[in-house]
Amino acid sequence: MSVAWRVENVVLVVEPISCLHDEPVTIRVSGLEPKKYITLMTTMKDIRGVHFMSYAHFIANDEGKVDVSRMESQGGRYKGHFPMGLIGGLKPAPSEFKYTRFFKRDVETPNEVKVSVHEGHLSEDDLCPPDPVPHLAWVTHLRHYMAPGVKRFPVRFGKIRGTLFLPQGPGPFPGVVDMFGTAGGLLEYRSAQLASRGFASLALAFFSYDDLPKSLEEFNITYFEEAVEFLLKHEKPTQLSFNSSAVLLFLLLDNLELQ
Repeated sequence: MSVAWRVENVVLVVEPISCLHDEPVTIRVSGLEPKKYITLMTTMKDIRGVHFMSYAHFIANDEGKVDVSRMESQGGRYKGHFPMGLIGGLKPAPSEFKYTRFFKRDVETPNEVKVSVHEGHLSEDDLCPPDPVPHLAWVTHLRHYMAPGVKRFPVRFGKIRGTLFLPQGPGPFPGVVDMFGTAGGLLEYRSAQLASRGFASLALAFFSYDDLPKSLEEFNITYFEEAVEFLLKHEKPTQLSFNSSAVLLFLLLDNLELQ
């Protein structure tokens, strides 16, 4: 529990203040006037400095309290009962390109989410620069990709380029070869989360990374077979995970017999 800054008796509590990226949180406000209209807002930025935000409108109960896990939002980015709406509803801020994706490279550092409470039912224009409405209280909430004990190993083995994440403990673990599609490069945040939940996960790059081809014009299927064989030497995989255009690779590897 933490309150970083507040006005008078208004108290904003986020629990847990630090957790894994896929874990739920409770957000509560107290010290308000009964039936007070408030706006709760969350903001976060990625490695490029792109800002993301979500917000929701609430009405305090007779005790001057708001509990997002129990109460319905009256408007904002979502309406109704959605306990994780202020986290799950994070989208590019009005000043950003609305279809931009959140990018995270360093999975060993958490995402910082600023949670704030404001007086009244406010719009995006009220909440965002250049003239944002002052807040009544705010706190910084941390969301981690890697659980304590998860090990991260950069992989440069033969032609394989990627990162291997292993859960805490002796194993063996179910395994995943994790690839993104046309984004290119090496994205590790999904593998870090999988390892935090007990999977040995190989985040595999296949173009636009290190000494791999710079563009996705063609690829050799043996590269992906080598990645599967590499993971088999560490733990016993039970499934393969693909995303976007990489689904085509799954179809090619579907007949690969894992011994």
